Amino acid sequence: MNDKSPVILAKLSDMDTPDGAVNSHVRQWALRMGARVVLFRSIYKANYEKDAFELSERQRKSETRDVLRTRSQLNACAESLRRDEIDVDIQVNWRTPHDSAFRHLTSLLTPDIILCGHIERPLQPNDATGSANRSLSTMTASPVAYVDKPPASKMTGAIWAAVDPLCRTEEHRRLNDLIIEKASRMAELISGELHLVHCYSSSRKLAEVAAGMASAEYLPSKEIQRKTEQQHKAKLLELAGLHGISSDHVHNLAGVASVIIPALAARHQPDLVFAGARQRGLLDKLLYGSTAKKLLQRMPAQVCFVHLPHPPQGVKSPGLTNGRAKQGHAAAEA
Repeated sequence: MNDKSPVILAKLSDMDTPDGAVNSHVRQWALRMGARVVLFRSIYKANYEKDAFELSERQRKSETRDVLRTRSQLNACAESLRRDEIDVDIQVNWRTPHDSAFRHLTSLLTPDIILCGHIERPLQPNDATGSANRSLSTMTASPVAYVDKPPASKMTGAIWAAVDPLCRTEEHRRLNDLIIEKASRMAELISGELHLVHCYSSSRKLAEVAAGMASAEYLPSKEIQRKTEQQHKAKLLELAGLHGISSDHVHNLAGVASVIIPALAARHQPDLVFAGARQRGLLDKLLYGSTAKKLLQRMPAQVCFVHLPHPPQGVKSPGLTNGRAKQGHAAAEA
């Protein structure tokens, strides 16, 4: 049993409103989880890193205006949540590169879920710390859900964890464990049910066998499919057993994950589907053009991506303003 108080981190953009999709999801999940909410937005610009006396008068006014406008936007979203008696805090970053601020905040909060708008533009090197483009899910071990539509009117209490039990590497095994850990935590918080979902295909094995056979020989496709199913099911049940998940909550499905899981989700309507994302460099290799992208496009339910983060080297602590603390020199100069 995890005794940590649940926390939801919502990363907002200038397009998000109190009645928008992200805030609506935040409200629904906060009420169901009994969670504290932190609304975060980063408006970092390179010149904002300078001390106040190094800025021109025009730059100081621009900085003050940007910070106050952002705080006003977040306060409007926060007030709409507080009307439902949700505990809300706001955080505005303007002095630290976006990814550094995000990493620092998530390491402090260790949120149970991070909600943000659907796939934001990749961070550019001058936005970050000279690093390559990343998605949010590569910066934290917390699950990240990209929201692009209003929440369902009613929650079912079903949480799915999409895993691959045929671990080929230690990283693969750790990712499976992290997916199940985060999904299990969410199911616990909403008093829901956790289900393990895995899709398999025998096409690769069939191709390997066919490649080694003469064209006149008989291809034992049914036998290969049966053995493939048994192999995957045995591994999936073994993984479920390690995490204390009953066999009737284990689903071993034949077919392509990006097709089968959305179709099954449309029928059973899970509240969240947890899936893994592996580091492959650029954002378009991580999400776009992959199974993860297809899940995002086709899933009727929200997908939460879980990633094994690689801690950055030499990242300085960011300057964040707190909605319950002093507002910083920009607000003071207004």
